[in-house]
Amino acid sequence: MLAVAASACADGGLVIEVTPTDPMVDSVRLYLGGPDRTEGVTLDLPIGSGPNGVVHGQVTGVTSFPRDANNELDVQAVKAGGTAKFVLVRDGVTDLGAVVAVGFAGTEIREVATLFDVHLPATRFDQYSLTLAPPARPPVAWSDRSPVPASEATCIGITDPATKHPFSASYIVTPDDPDCDGLAGDDPAECNNAAWFGKRPASLEELTCLIGDAMQSSCYLGGPECIDGKPPMPGQCVPTHYCVPKAVCSACAGKLTCAQDITTNPTASILGFGFDCPLAIENGNACEDELVLTMGPIDGLNCTAALIGDATHPFADHIDLPEQSIYVKIDDGCRLRVQVKGKAPDSNTATIGLMVAVDLENGRGVAVPIVLKVDRASGQCTGTPKTCAFDAAALGPSLLDCATSWSPPMAVPGLVPAGVSNVRSPTVTRDGLELFFVADDTEVWRSIRSSRIDPWHAPERVLALGTQTGSGFKTTVARISPDGGTMYLASNRLPTMGGSDVFVARRTSLVWSPPAPLLDLNTQNDETGASVDGTESLLVFDRVLDDPISVRKLFLTTRAPGSTAPWPAGTQIPGTGPMANDLNPHITESGRNFYFASDSVGTAGLELFTLERTGNTFTVPRRIPGLSSPQDESDPWVSADQREIYFASNRTGAWRIYRATR
Repeated sequence: MLAVAASACADGGLVIEVTPTDPMVDSVRLYLGGPDRTEGVTLDLPIGSGPNGVVHGQVTGVTSFPRDANNELDVQAVKAGGTAKFVLVRDGVTDLGAVVAVGFAGTEIREVATLFDVHLPATRFDQYSLTLAPPARPPVAWSDRSPVPASEATCIGITDPATKHPFSASYIVTPDDPDCDGLAGDDPAECNNAAWFGKRPASLEELTCLIGDAMQSSCYLGGPECIDGKPPMPGQCVPTHYCVPKAVCSACAGKLTCAQDITTNPTASILGFGFDCPLAIENGNACEDELVLTMGPIDGLNCTAALIGDATHPFADHIDLPEQSIYVKIDDGCRLRVQVKGKAPDSNTATIGLMVAVDLENGRGVAVPIVLKVDRASGQCTGTPKTCAFDAAALGPSLLDCATSWSPPMAVPGLVPAGVSNVRSPTVTRDGLELFFVADDTEVWRSIRSSRIDPWHAPERVLALGTQTGSGFKTTVARISPDGGTMYLASNRLPTMGGSDVFVARRTSLVWSPPAPLLDLNTQNDETGASVDGTESLLVFDRVLDDPISVRKLFLTTRAPGSTAPWPAGTQIPGTGPMANDLNPHITESGRNFYFASDSVGTAGLELFTLERTGNTFTVPRRIPGLSSPQDESDPWVSADQREIYFASNRTGAWRIYRATR
């Protein structure tokens, strides 16, 4: 809970002073937003032309919160030159996603000011001073008639004039119409409550087709699109976010019912794309032993939900057949559990065809067919789950590319210091608040920010880590440990064993120790690009192999978690090919996923690749789609949840740092 008090007499909270600049402002009203932002949601600002003659323009990644009695604080009168003071007492609520102060002249909105991601302390009162100002774009009050008094407004859109970040847009909305389009949330014509006159693809209950993309490299579950204010278009088919193995779509000729039960397809080869799972039988009944489909995280992304369906049943957590019921659930590590209850099919050759749809944490999903085959030889029920192979990688790269695609990369602004030509090797701490990079292959720089949604501040040089320009020495790669306490550098500074070696520096607070070489790891050949997992028990780096094939290859070395023992020399990781350079790797916190650059055959210069590790086994490296350009990409750094990637590219001529999300 959050209470409003007249004075700071409780244990902790906020004091917010709001000062208008417009002498016409006679009252100030404060609006509070919860801590959860809906990143990726789209709402609209009042620019451009829109439906019903309303003028609007699109903004993505906004904060929206209901306008109701528990959200809108009482208005405070204010005189010209005066200040309105609000005291918020912490009582259960620890964080606010947004605080919006609105200055009114009568019922007209004149000025606004916003705060984002505000913490309410428990034992003190933090004070904020907000100065109202006209927003970059005028706020509006949308309603059935215009203009209307602010007290009757359906929606107020606020833009923070101090920043252009997408989260600088906030919306104060009514509870029954969260996207301000005049359609109540339970209105049959309301398709997308998260976007003003928005669209959405078909739900899993509305699927009607399989559909390929324009490049014919992916395949999707599809169905009729829905647009606010319009019914679904009969016969129309647009893709959902569920990716399907391309070969299944080809064999089924775009027929959804075939994909949902591939046993009905007369083409025998289609069965190869189902996973043949044994269905144990005892006394004519299906054993209720669970079938564990060991899929594992897809490209490092965890699964969040699973549903099951067939040619005659929509996707749900279970389906009821004439003599069986089949259930699906999901647990940690993307393990799917399928359970059959009821009478077993009579024939020893009988099969049950199903399709499982799995949601991924990046908002996308995969849908794959499985085939349950009667196994009368099992003899009796054991109560022990039976494992059924379910390797998404075996379904082909197009499925993984579709399900794990990244957003178009954008250059990160503000990271090129004056006088610097190239910036490379981005590396970020676990909390996302510190970013280090290397400028012109010599100096290490550091940028900070207050929260993950804030822009990066102007960088400052870290003198203790770099090799000064003009010294003759280079520092080419910097990799910070996830906890921010250790920096691994690639440098030819002294003392080296020859060429570039891996150096390590540690810090207490912001004071770095002098970088020291990893003597047991370094050789007379070049070593660069060292990166560690979250426990600093795994270290990946690249090393130049001996002549006559002087190419860079990835190596992995291990030690006990928490150990400070020297790193062994390491063993080579299978890469993209014997003649290709694999370099500048990054290992994720889990130690499972590796990202690196390679110039393997078929690439346009250096491109980004990924592979996965399970024990001592590595998957075949896979090129990451959507991040490449005709020039070079290198130096990837990926967040622990693998939803954010920073990398370097010279696609515009000079090396710059880019960011993408998924």
